[in-house]
Amino acid sequence: MKTRTMTRTQAELLLAAVIIARSTSYVLTKVGLQDMGKFTLLAVRFLLAFAFLAVLFWLCLFCLSKGMNDPFMYFRF
Repeated sequence: MKTRTMTRTQAELLLAAVIIARSTSYVLTKVGLQDMGKFTLLAVRFLLAFAFLAVLFWLCLFCLSKGMNDPFMYFRF
């Protein structure tokens, strides 16, 4: 398999995306705790993560069943 390296711009965009996701998560957790209990919020977060990963897993299996060697080729920059 051929390896690719990230350009500086791609690395900075990825870092910015991680920072935005983390800061948004913190704000939404603070707001969510005002309206619901700790365990309810935790359950919602786990269910959302499960749904996201289930879709990703299904897509990976679908690509592999079609004979694609690299199921994540569409997610690359």
